[in-house]
Amino acid sequence: MRVSPDHLIAKKRSVASEIDRVLMRCTDISVALMAMVILAIVIIPIAVGIALDHPGKIMVTQTRCGFLGKPFRIWKFRSTPSTQSSPVRMAWFLQILAKTHLDKLPMFWNVLMGDMTLVGPRSPSVDEVEHYSIKDWQALDIKPGISGEWDAISKDCYQSSSSFNC
Repeated sequence: MRVSPDHLIAKKRSVASEIDRVLMRCTDISVALMAMVILAIVIIPIAVGIALDHPGKIMVTQTRCGFLGKPFRIWKFRSTPSTQSSPVRMAWFLQILAKTHLDKLPMFWNVLMGDMTLVGPRSPSVDEVEHYSIKDWQALDIKPGISGEWDAISKDCYQSSSSFNC
């Protein structure tokens, strides 16, 4: 299912913007490949740590909306306990993953697949996009990123998908 409103119109791209797009994609692929090779030293112990600290799946996926509202699956290390029973305290290792954003390392795979870029807007969930106004849809004109302005702002300031309260 592709989520997109009727008001989205294909835009003509100039030769310069096509060159920029290709260069950006080459940069994304190069950096993501290097990061995955270098970070394998960290990724493997994290996966083992998650498995030992709290049984369950090591990685989780979420359906998010990407460029022009196209749904894709985002990969992350699990950073919450797998049991959903009563308020369970998050295991110490999972807390560290969440605080340091190391749970996002598998997103480099999404960059390689072309669903995301290194720096860009936050990728909204399908549920969020269903409630988007016409103005909010403009954020989907850009490929979502692993990091961006939204990541630099404290989570305490986050109010909704389209505004910040800082």
